[in-house]
Amino acid sequence: MIARIQDAAGAEGVDDGAELGIDRPRRRPPKAVHEAGLDLTCTKVAVDFQSISLNNADERIAAGLQSLTDACGADAVFVALLDKDATGFDKVYAGRSTFSACNPEVLKGRELSDFPWIKSRLDHLRLLEIRDTAKAPIAQARDAEHLASLNVGALLVVGFSIRGRLGGMLGVCSSSPSPDWGADLHLALKLVGVMISMPRGLRGPTPGGPITRWHYHLVCVAGDKRGLAPRGDGSCPHGAKLGVGSEMMHVWFTRDLRSAYAIHAPWPELCAARLLPAATCASGEHFTGM
Repeated sequence: MIARIQDAAGAEGVDDGAELGIDRPRRRPPKAVHEAGLDLTCTKVAVDFQSISLNNADERIAAGLQSLTDACGADAVFVALLDKDATGFDKVYAGRSTFSACNPEVLKGRELSDFPWIKSRLDHLRLLEIRDTAKAPIAQARDAEHLASLNVGALLVVGFSIRGRLGGMLGVCSSSPSPDWGADLHLALKLVGVMISMPRGLRGPTPGGPITRWHYHLVCVAGDKRGLAPRGDGSCPHGAKLGVGSEMMHVWFTRDLRSAYAIHAPWPELCAARLLPAATCASGEHFTGM
């Protein structure tokens, strides 16, 4: 996941982050969500979550996860909360596609020890992936067996902490093995950098000199609405025109300043910093991020 920081004055520029999405979803999301992009959906969900209260928490979380499920074309997106001792799943929220066979909500009441591979590795912002529960490596065999019994063919999760202790995991599951999630989905599940955006038409400052690279993307703009990524053929939807987006700069959490301000996600350095799953890095798949 990449956080978006607006300018200090609060002006809203064109959102050039619409590149963050899934190139080849297993099922096409609704048109509005598909055009907006996964990154915009993540931003909207994050904003909605900031206004959660005791009265609307269940409804708001479920709605946000359903939006993410539709945006990324997955069978289900879920949040599994651990009990106070972090030994079992106390509560599970999920969004599911219409014909999804896997239901993450059945994890409620299950012990974390039922999934020893996940338990031994689950940590704050650490990505874990089981690509095929029918052909899992020996180390993942027990986890895969339990997941297969729940109609989960593949699983991608990231752990998170709450007030300094392990609180649960955010995950995406597929009924089928080895889904074509694309590497960008891994980025969407984890904060690997931030994006700083200027108001439309203004140039960005360079506090770090030439290494802080401001850039822009061509986007489809309709009035004063946020810009969207052009279609695959470079055209824009009816009523929108192609234009230059607002200036933006990325700051990636890599170990090398030469890649920290890269225009696109510097996947070799993100892999070197262990910010992405080993399987994703080994695949050699390239991704842009935003």
